[in-house]
Amino acid sequence: MSIEIFSIPYAQLKKDGWYLQSLEIDLNIKPYTTKYNEYPISQSALLPIGVKIDKGIHIDKASRPIKDYKFIDFSKGTIEPLGSLSHKVYPIDVPNEIYTETMVYSIMYEGRLTVFFTFELFRQFLAYDNRICRYLLEPSMLEMCIDNEDEAEIDGQTTLKLDLSSTMQGGLAKSNDFINHFVFLLYNKELNKYWKEILNTTDDGSNHFEFKKPPFKKLSCSAQIKEYADFDLVLNITGMDVDFDFPFDELEITHPSIVETAKNSEGKPKHGRMETDVPEKFDFEDQEQTPNTKKTSQVSIERPGLKFKKKPKVKRVKTKTKSDKPRSKKTISEEFKLKDIKLSFQEPGSKGDVSVPILTDFKDEPAFDFTSIPGGLQLFCNAISLLAKIMELHYKYELIEFGPEIKSSFAFINGARRNAVLITFPSQPAIHLLEIDSSDERFISTLIFKDLTIDKSKFLKELLSRLATSGGSWDMEYLKSKCVADKIRHPKKLGDYERMTKEKVDDSLTKRIAFNLLNILGG
Repeated sequence: MSIEIFSIPYAQLKKDGWYLQSLEIDLNIKPYTTKYNEYPISQSALLPIGVKIDKGIHIDKASRPIKDYKFIDFSKGTIEPLGSLSHKVYPIDVPNEIYTETMVYSIMYEGRLTVFFTFELFRQFLAYDNRICRYLLEPSMLEMCIDNEDEAEIDGQTTLKLDLSSTMQGGLAKSNDFINHFVFLLYNKELNKYWKEILNTTDDGSNHFEFKKPPFKKLSCSAQIKEYADFDLVLNITGMDVDFDFPFDELEITHPSIVETAKNSEGKPKHGRMETDVPEKFDFEDQEQTPNTKKTSQVSIERPGLKFKKKPKVKRVKTKTKSDKPRSKKTISEEFKLKDIKLSFQEPGSKGDVSVPILTDFKDEPAFDFTSIPGGLQLFCNAISLLAKIMELHYKYELIEFGPEIKSSFAFINGARRNAVLITFPSQPAIHLLEIDSSDERFISTLIFKDLTIDKSKFLKELLSRLATSGGSWDMEYLKSKCVADKIRHPKKLGDYERMTKEKVDDSLTKRIAFNLLNILGG
């Protein structure tokens, strides 16, 4: 079977993930008629518009020329429906909704209107790595892979240190290709903003790949086009050169799967499976090989996506295996694990797709009385409600005010006493979470503790006094003397992105906080 895709107007969320909705024709059946189809979003790189697709991707250069572009300012275009163009672009009848649902990016080039499908830009700028693109329309899923981060500059060389969580599959953490794309997407401000703009236009489970501005101002590319009287329609981009720099010179990675190599009885390292990266080029053929032709004409078409002119050095820091770790030094997860839990996970597909946790909705009757809880504590309380559902937990909460004996300015927000919320899980022993009101955007790590050796009220009074006196730092020496305690850092990259409603921001942040706590309490 050979097909040609006319349009991929949008992606649709289904029970098992995101799917691309495609309008296509079967090239083996004449007269041509259109039909709808759908593909997992992870196949985005292999679905160019306007070319023959069967076992490979075939480019007919004779009927559809390839044109070179050098945009000085690619940000000056506008997004509009395909139907707003002056000419119907398809030679056969197509459903009317294709013209209203397919969005295009129109921009002038050398005095002529040039039109790009928004899906093609999505395919080139974001969805070129199948291992990343399955998460591109999932709010915060990629950020959840980061436990901690730190940036440093030494002698003009910038280094990003990332502690990756077990949310990321071990094979991905060991792939330089994936890590480069992952870091560039999260830390290049322009690309990250473009991604968030697309993400935040999701409406009722559909996304049309719309954005406010493209991520790069200067863009050189080669594209297969179809010419009309008043405009050129770019069917697909065959090669691309973007003016950008990688944000770091070196990446330092830790991950639970990156451990010191185990040795056999002879002291020699044990060998395991080698990780491989995605190839830099796909095999795109110019035309099919006929019985009378032994050679196949090739056209140089690189894999969709960004190419790094200077790749960072990737250093992986190995940790000790569990059997080698000193028993006296427990991780937070080991120290505060509540119980064995059953979670709802997507089953891995036949191709070994990564399992993704499904966080259920929490928009029902609240467990908290939010009329008395400050705004700076409400997301955390929502996260606790969500966490309780996932883990089937019971809990108690208590709103605590910084006492009148505390004179430090930290004890006040807008002239009123700062509050904290104490969450107690009635396990054996009881485990407590203490969150400080951040209505003034002074964020303090969540405190987790158990095994108190003194009265709880006396402990909290002294603890909050020390916190205020220090200006917002937990006194770990005091905590060490009175209980078993640790800090849980808030998720990074919490921002109100343009075109993202407050409800969507709150929902995203709530799930990220809940997921962090799940990793701790679920063990």
